[in-house]
Amino acid sequence: MVPEIICIGEPLLEFNQMVDGSYLPGHGGDTSNCAISAARQGSKVSYFTLLGDDPFGKSFLRLWEKENVDTSLIKVSKKAHTGMYFITHSESGHEFSYFRAGSAASEMEASDLPVESLKKVKILHVSGISQAISNSAADTIFAAIDIVRTAGGLVAYDTNLRLKLWSIERARAITHEAMKKCDIALPGLEDAQQLTGLSDPNEIVDFYLQLGAQIVALTLGSEGCIIATNEKREFLRLLKLRLLMQQPLEIHLMAHS
Repeated sequence: MVPEIICIGEPLLEFNQMVDGSYLPGHGGDTSNCAISAARQGSKVSYFTLLGDDPFGKSFLRLWEKENVDTSLIKVSKKAHTGMYFITHSESGHEFSYFRAGSAASEMEASDLPVESLKKVKILHVSGISQAISNSAADTIFAAIDIVRTAGGLVAYDTNLRLKLWSIERARAITHEAMKKCDIALPGLEDAQQLTGLSDPNEIVDFYLQLGAQIVALTLGSEGCIIATNEKREFLRLLKLRLLMQQPLEIHLMAHS
């Protein structure tokens, strides 16, 4: 299969605390979730990462195959484990505890990349988390971005800020540089406020457009989303956004071409 979209990042096995104190296993990871969502809408999607040669990694392979996400690009490490996290709940809310240090995905390097597939893909999707997990992962994502852009493809970048993984100063430096190279910027309001130092949504949109993105989709939580180009800007309330997301991917691409 020649994919329309390639997502790169780290999948994480999730253990969510139940009322009785036991933990329910599940699958997490922002770029993996994106790949599954796009596949469910009918797009041809491939995922690239490094998995541990363990039951957790194998469960992700089964998940992606079930969800029609191509797994032919994935590499399996004999030396590192698949990352995981636990969600615990209390009166003060829920807390995430990550066990991802030294994970297989964090050891990815540019030499691991599926170069020929990246040269042919329409859209590469990556995120701040994809770059935050290690220095080598950050460099690998930049290499993937350069390969896709040189070949004429598009790059979508989700800020997805996690300050447990890196400092705000490093996050700003890396994500701003990545945003300069992306075509579709996907910041969330809270993340963008911390990364840019701005509070007004329209000023944040302007910031990312000025960095170089052709399209900015600033998510506003339950309020909806601002989608903007240099020529047009529209606020989509949540109901309208849900209806839009039910349309085939090709419609969205044509609308912004």
